[in-house]
Amino acid sequence: MLYRPIAAALCALSLFGCATAKPVEKMSAEEAFSSAPQTAVAPARAAVALPAPKEWAQQFRRDVECEAAARELGPLYGRQTAWKYLTEGCIAKGGFTLLKHLCDNWTDDILSRPEAISLLAGVVGARGGQVKSDLTIIQSKRIPVFDLGSAVNQTAAFKGRYLLVVGVIDQIKDSKGKIELMISEQEAITNQATVMSGDGMRGSVSRSSGSGSAQWNSTGIAGSGKASGSYDRSGSYVSGKMENRLTNAFEETGQELIVRIKKPDPFLRTERPILFLLRFDGLLTKDTLADENEGEEVARRRTAIATLISYHDI
Repeated sequence: MLYRPIAAALCALSLFGCATAKPVEKMSAEEAFSSAPQTAVAPARAAVALPAPKEWAQQFRRDVECEAAARELGPLYGRQTAWKYLTEGCIAKGGFTLLKHLCDNWTDDILSRPEAISLLAGVVGARGGQVKSDLTIIQSKRIPVFDLGSAVNQTAAFKGRYLLVVGVIDQIKDSKGKIELMISEQEAITNQATVMSGDGMRGSVSRSSGSGSAQWNSTGIAGSGKASGSYDRSGSYVSGKMENRLTNAFEETGQELIVRIKKPDPFLRTERPILFLLRFDGLLTKDTLADENEGEEVARRRTAIATLISYHDI
């Protein structure tokens, strides 16, 4: 019968006519005029597109600009390239002191890269070796670097941890084929002095001299005679603006260390403060007689033992 195909056709036409068209997706003006999303560049292309890190870093006069530019390389070239240009460019120029920027913006890299702690120690050295205040910044980001005093007081908790220590090498000796440094820990102190600023200083210098003579006659006891004399006088006057200046120095804390090194190093010098990055290995405890006035009382002398990771000038 013919009514079945006709009915099917009419049904299909009815469905087609009733189908609703797909709505057109709307785009905001902000999306329409925004720039195309950046895509990561392959490492091989990055090496071609960017100059060498040292050359790249020379375009920035200030370290804060260099550090910010290194961060901006991350989304485009990858985090590895950004870290390379920070360390081999910005920091390698020397004098990089932006410790807080480094800890705030590169925390994950510092925690995951083996060489990062030594770089961090170098920045602390460039800032003058102010270990206590700088460790506050470092530890605020849970970066595990500590001071010697904490390690000595809690040996078990800090064994194997990184320490930052300012010290002076008292002796370098060979102990059973191993090189050891005998070190006295130093603590930074700040001295304040009030001095006259050279800016706007003014003054004057004056000098005067003269001579004279006198003669007299008298019928009294003085009789008669003559006298002469001279004088020479000078003076100066200086005025200007007074200002307070802070100077840093180091003094011994009384704590001693034995630091093991792998091989002799001709650049390790005695009698000057150095910033050491160490791995804390424990304590060597010796019994020593106390002051004679205390009789036979025995004091426990604790010497820290550590392994040298790196050292840095202050």
